Amino acid sequence: MTQMTETRLPQTRLVQYWVVGGEFRDTQFSELCGPAEAVGPFPSYDAAFKVWKDRSVQTRPNAHMRFTIAANPSR
Repeated sequence: MTQMTETRLPQTRLVQYWVVGGEFRDTQFSELCGPAEAVGPFPSYDAAFKVWKDRSVQTRPNAHMRFTIAANPSR
């Protein structure tokens, strides 16, 4: 009789990327004026980077705006 063994594949965790930020009260960037903006999720850092770059260029005249790329692993 042949014994079957269970083979488990390693679980891969997908990472989602978000572009988050908004307008801050001052250039210390410690307190937002309103709610934070969040765009995403994106499947890759490169995809999020393109959106971050576009958003950063659009808001460049406002020194109180700041955006960043955040990553969180999905379950």
